[in-house]
Amino acid sequence: MTEQEPAYGYTHGLAIHEAVGRMIGYKQQELTYDEVLDCAIEQAESRYQAAVDDQASPEEQQDARERLNQLKQTRAKAMAWNNELNTAADDIAQGLSHPSLVLCSIAYHDKLPRFTIESLHRWAEIDHGLEIPEWASPWDHSPGQDRAGTTTPSPYPSPTQSATWGSVEITFCAHDKILVSGVWDKPRKLDLIGTGLNDRRFNRLNMAGTALLGLAQHTCIQQEGNCIEGGISKKVASDLRKALREITGIDSDPFYKYNQADGWKPKFTVSDRRRTADERAKEKAVHTSYDDRFHGQTTSDEYTFEEEEDEAGRYIREHG
Repeated sequence: MTEQEPAYGYTHGLAIHEAVGRMIGYKQQELTYDEVLDCAIEQAESRYQAAVDDQASPEEQQDARERLNQLKQTRAKAMAWNNELNTAADDIAQGLSHPSLVLCSIAYHDKLPRFTIESLHRWAEIDHGLEIPEWASPWDHSPGQDRAGTTTPSPYPSPTQSATWGSVEITFCAHDKILVSGVWDKPRKLDLIGTGLNDRRFNRLNMAGTALLGLAQHTCIQQEGNCIEGGISKKVASDLRKALREITGIDSDPFYKYNQADGWKPKFTVSDRRRTADERAKEKAVHTSYDDRFHGQTTSDEYTFEEEEDEAGRYIREHG
């Protein structure tokens, strides 16, 4: 970084998971890059194991093994780039300089650190010999509040006039998503990444998100100190309120007034269907035989999961 270039650039930028996705040739859609790679590797492992079990030709086994190894190498690179960018973001936030990377000055709604596209191009090219395609960030149209205090629209639609917390249903789904209904004209499936329910450092639920998930099994949340285990602090309860209000746009309190008997009792409902979706996906994968993949109407070169219209299948077709 030169003396003339600030640590914070005044342009829109890319979050770390978006930048890494571009570096492996994946433009984020429904899944994040790591979810797509995990699914792709799982499919490639199944394909290779099927080739071995069914005693396919040496050429077919070699092809399946090479594709699997290539995907594993891509995942290793992606993890290294992700860690490098997270370290750079933390260093810059603490006042340290970086020779290439520049953080955005705009604070987006999801509160994730973002690097300017220009600096990402420079870093990827100089440090890693890569050029990132000029794709627009999916969040470029909706930053939350910049450092000057200028508010811009939320990425979530405004709730309908009839929406109340009593009508809200939140369902935890597979692939780190939630299905929210009773807020807009139709239910919406949202990515937990970018919400106040997710810890960006480890890509998992934060304490507020964990507390919300707990409501799928319990009717209320107790304050820490008023129960043997599982209680939360007032700050976590406040963070959960804030996250729920940001997602739904409903300004009223999502919980009934706190009391020691019931704790924080929600006005909305929560359910957990993550395991159900995962089990359906695993059953579908188990019932896909090697014969279906290799001995149908196409050759092994022609068949690269074209029948599976999922993002992992598309990624394998384009990069496998």
